Amino acid sequence: MKRQLELFLIILLPILGLVFLGGKIMTLTKRPEQKITASSSKKVVQKPDEEIKKEQLDYLKEHEQKVIDLVKAQNSKVESVQIDWDQTQWSDGGLTTPEYYINVYGGIFMYKILLCCASGLTTSMLVNAMKKDAKEKNIDVMIWAVAESAIDLSWADADCILVAPQNAGDLEKVKGIVNSSIPVASIDGVNFSKMDGQAVLEQAIEMINK
Repeated sequence: MKRQLELFLIILLPILGLVFLGGKIMTLTKRPEQKITASSSKKVVQKPDEEIKKEQLDYLKEHEQKVIDLVKAQNSKVESVQIDWDQTQWSDGGLTTPEYYINVYGGIFMYKILLCCASGLTTSMLVNAMKKDAKEKNIDVMIWAVAESAIDLSWADADCILVAPQNAGDLEKVKGIVNSSIPVASIDGVNFSKMDGQAVLEQAIEMINK
């Protein structure tokens, strides 16, 4: 979704700035023989590049919360930080400096999910089940339910809308209200009857990430 992408790009820049402007997380020096060694007052023990990179990555993962807290401190609008460790890159400082840098990438996500219902009682139970599953998986979400008659006043704050099975007849009407600005879909009847918060949350996230 466009709105989600804009949020990602806006927050990704401070993350990159954290690496390049806010200081190097770890500085290493290159010796002529191309071995990478950490600066230390103790005797230097040369290690293969891949072993050093693994140690660096393990160190960063161990202190992940500190990295997240630092990123959040750069912008008060940051609500959640997710670091993609698989995208971590190592880059040489160039000819003018022997230093090289670890580039850590990630994004900021808060999924805003709106449920369209009738009376709201059973849907509120599903909202709670979805929030419970999100909390267990450390996923930041904002999930709420409103009646179909209130959709036009609430949808602008949402990333997607899920329509309860008992309101399936309102699906096209809801789609018309949002005018393709955000995805709209029906909740599977079986998942709804089982109050399967995990399945419905996964459905919503998949819709948002498309």
